[in-house]
Amino acid sequence: MKAICLLIAFAISIHAATLEWDANPPEENIQRYHVWTQAGTNAWTLLGTATNATSMAIPTPTNRVRFAVSAVNADGFESERSAPLEFIPPTPPKSAPRIRLTLQSADSPTGPWTDQTNAVIAAALPFSGFYRGKMEIER
Repeated sequence: MKAICLLIAFAISIHAATLEWDANPPEENIQRYHVWTQAGTNAWTLLGTATNATSMAIPTPTNRVRFAVSAVNADGFESERSAPLEFIPPTPPKSAPRIRLTLQSADSPTGPWTDQTNAVIAAALPFSGFYRGKMEIER
């Protein structure tokens, strides 16, 4: 007997991932499903087994990876793996945004800062009269 398993959904959030699939027809007497993973061209690896379930919480993928599911019936026969589902992580932006910190002392609103070393030190300290005027740091 050959059982067929279809992988239909993959949901991911920041902290969790769940793999879901359609149940095989009741007459196939499926006892469990095997969840498989493959990274790159490596061999398929058994990630886990789901008994009486059509979903499995899985480690949140961080790299490109493929998933597949197979069904095992009461006689211990295992189906072929489902068509693979590939997860491709999102690509981060290529450059970081520029940032600017502006501090203004209450007693001298107009004097410019010229010493970047003092500006960085002043930015790290509590406001205690250490600086005078306006300071901008841009990176």
